[in-house]
Amino acid sequence: MSEIDYLKPETSEAGRFPAIGHTYEVDYGGDYLVQFEFRSVRSMTIFGMKGKYKGFTEKVEISVTPIRTGVFMVAWQEKNQTTVIPLRILKKA
Repeated sequence: MSEIDYLKPETSEAGRFPAIGHTYEVDYGGDYLVQFEFRSVRSMTIFGMKGKYKGFTEKVEISVTPIRTGVFMVAWQEKNQTTVIPLRILKKA
């Protein structure tokens, strides 16, 4: 099954990207805490929660790649051209 077919809403529950409509908190350590709010399989909003990025907000286009059932790689490029692939989402906010 292709990536596009795998992520279509009409596919089985196992093939859906479960983050859509949810917000996740990511702690990069130190004073760097953000939340990711997944709007769709193609976009999310990043919110800076503490430290020098507190109050930062950016909507980004995302690329979601299924790795196996229930496991997805999410990547995006920020306005400053930084490409990001988070290593671990710690908990649902």
